[in-house]
Amino acid sequence: MFQRFISNADSPHCDASVWQLRGYSYQDACNSLATKVDPAKFEAAFGAPLDQLQGLVDTKTVTIARLLEVCPAGTLDPTPSLYDNSMYAICGCLSLAAIGNAMIRPVDPKYFMVPPEAFKAAADLGAVPPLQTER
Repeated sequence: MFQRFISNADSPHCDASVWQLRGYSYQDACNSLATKVDPAKFEAAFGAPLDQLQGLVDTKTVTIARLLEVCPAGTLDPTPSLYDNSMYAICGCLSLAAIGNAMIRPVDPKYFMVPPEAFKAAADLGAVPPLQTER
């Protein structure tokens, strides 16, 4: 079970999900830092007004590191927490996989497939009821 989950966790879909969550966190961090920057300083540093932040982030003109340069002293760097949401999502998936793995039980022997010859031999020994051939 875990091997299947781990191989799926290494798939491009999982990578895309992790990167998408990171992208949301990155955008939120940029927006949060931009609220702390003086609009005149922002325009002087990046050559565009603050209302064009989204386009500047998309073209990588504005980065967290560059925003921190124009933020007031003492502003905390949000970079260490960019993957928090991604890690919470991955931990949730692994927890569900662990619960699913713990719920796996052996198959009841009544569901095993037995070749007819073995079934007949067992019936001859009295281990199982004889086969009913008539209806």
